[in-house]
Amino acid sequence: MTALPAPRRPLPVGSVAEFFDTAGLGLLGRGFALSRQNGEWRLYSRRRCVLLPYAAADTAGVAWLVGALTRGAGLEPVATEAVQAGECAGVAAVVHALGQRLVRPERPPDGSARGRLLVALRSSIDTLAEADVDVRLGEPAAVTHLRDAARRTRGLLGAGAPVLGGRRLGAGIRRELHWFAGELAPARGTEVLAPRLRRRLTAVPAHSAHDHTRERIAGSFVTDGRARVFGAIGSRRYLQVLDALDVLEVVLAETPSRRWAKAARRPAETELPGLAAPWAAKATRHLRAAARTPGRDRELSHVRHAVEKFRCLRDASFPAGAEPSQVAARLDAVTALLEEHHTAVLAQAHLRRLTAQAIEAGEDPVTFEKLLRAEREAVEETAARIPGAWRAVHSASSPLWTEGT
Repeated sequence: MTALPAPRRPLPVGSVAEFFDTAGLGLLGRGFALSRQNGEWRLYSRRRCVLLPYAAADTAGVAWLVGALTRGAGLEPVATEAVQAGECAGVAAVVHALGQRLVRPERPPDGSARGRLLVALRSSIDTLAEADVDVRLGEPAAVTHLRDAARRTRGLLGAGAPVLGGRRLGAGIRRELHWFAGELAPARGTEVLAPRLRRRLTAVPAHSAHDHTRERIAGSFVTDGRARVFGAIGSRRYLQVLDALDVLEVVLAETPSRRWAKAARRPAETELPGLAAPWAAKATRHLRAAARTPGRDRELSHVRHAVEKFRCLRDASFPAGAEPSQVAARLDAVTALLEEHHTAVLAQAHLRRLTAQAIEAGEDPVTFEKLLRAEREAVEETAARIPGAWRAVHSASSPLWTEGT
């Protein structure tokens, strides 16, 4: 399924659209609006408008597209409203028509450790649902973004548990998110590896074995894991995870502050570093182990996971847009290196399997050997740069964030 581009032409001022939502206004509650106008469906968020690739009569198809936003609930007409020009006009129009019906928990701005983590958790849950829509639309790299959102949500629940409500908080949800990320992993690998190996192949001088190599690489991605992805996002198990996240977020948001732990009521800037420091220490410990053990790549995988948790907590501690840009840039750099290293390791494993298949088929493996050499060099280069990039994060961070590392 291929996503159609957002409409370029402006909507006529005052044109009438019929808006659809669940009985409980689940779309609007998450910042979305769904309209049908002149035989076309449009899905609006506060940042974009997407023209959906379905005919006006196919309400069931549209309902499937927004299944993660509606949590599987049915769609029904909820308003007819004039829509002004502009990509975000749909949300504004339906808020104008239905705002009095929209029930939201009272959530005043809160600079406490728990308050900031709740804002981050709410944002992560919304990102998870929006990335799901992109997967169903067939957007590029959508599975990667969905898997990242699932991992981030799981990381926030785990790393922030001592402040949010105890170390066992959301343990079942975290297990289910781990399952879900695993279901996405093969397709995510294809999204990353297929274009990467095609680029590698174009840089290799043509050889008698070149055509066989290209065909074998292309054939290895014919089954790209997407059936597994759509099986997961279409399952009741997945919708139950999303429902559980909704319930947990509401319960946490509505728990009176007098029932919070003392640590949860403290300012985020002073409390969250204490949660993040052990993850910084873990990243440093595994980096040191990577320098002296044969299992370097495995140790760097542990570093990647620890840096993810460290970043979740650090990002949550600052109001939107307030994190020091120098630290953010250095975290971006070390994260990119860790991801590149991980991808190069995956590419090596994939190429080794293809090389063995080529040899068994009596083909010349010379092109595969050149591709493998390029990936080995990428692994070595990133592994050499990661320690320095992590030290740069240390030097730019407050000692509170990296105490003891």
